[in-house]
Amino acid sequence: MTPSFHGIETLLFDLDGTLIDSSDGVVDCFNYVFDRIGVPRPPPEAIKATIGYPLDEAFARFTDHDPRRCYDLFQARAREVLVESAFLLKGVRETLDYLHAQGYVLGVATTKRSEHIVGILGRLGVLGLFSAWSGSDEVRRVKPDPEVLHLTLRKLGREAGRAAYVGDTPLDVRAARSAGIASIAVLGGTGSREELEGADAILERFADLKGLFKKRR
Repeated sequence: MTPSFHGIETLLFDLDGTLIDSSDGVVDCFNYVFDRIGVPRPPPEAIKATIGYPLDEAFARFTDHDPRRCYDLFQARAREVLVESAFLLKGVRETLDYLHAQGYVLGVATTKRSEHIVGILGRLGVLGLFSAWSGSDEVRRVKPDPEVLHLTLRKLGREAGRAAYVGDTPLDVRAARSAGIASIAVLGGTGSREELEGADAILERFADLKGLFKKRR
């Protein structure tokens, strides 16, 4: 049975694996760091499996090198390659257009930095569909802590009880639940169906959001 999301007015979105694919750029940034600190490059798929997780946790899977140094090197490279390498995932543009046209308020809450949110979504021509966005540089604690979701809701002036969060990882599901926000997981990103079982809904495709959220205006 399809769950009901009656009363939802605000839709918040994770970025990587949900709206966009920036994995090639992320791999490039990780490899840049590994080359600088003298650590062998892991397989690209191992790096991609860390996308959506805090960078300190991601680097800890591969090295015990100073996490601050790794972070700084990553961000230095990210300014050069991350924005240009990203692309919208299948069905995202038309679905966002639909949701925006139906009167839903849209926002982004992600572990990416705000400069990359603006750069990527601006280059891809969808930034104007979102009324607010928040990144890891604006909060003290990243997902699964709900701080970035709460911050985005405050920017929007919206209530958690009338919001849903769309993501692709178990961290997204946990953050939404902690924030008192309905959780919608989309397959195809980092998380498997089994890992996402705590979500209020699990969708095969991003475009399936159109079937959950009907016209509000």
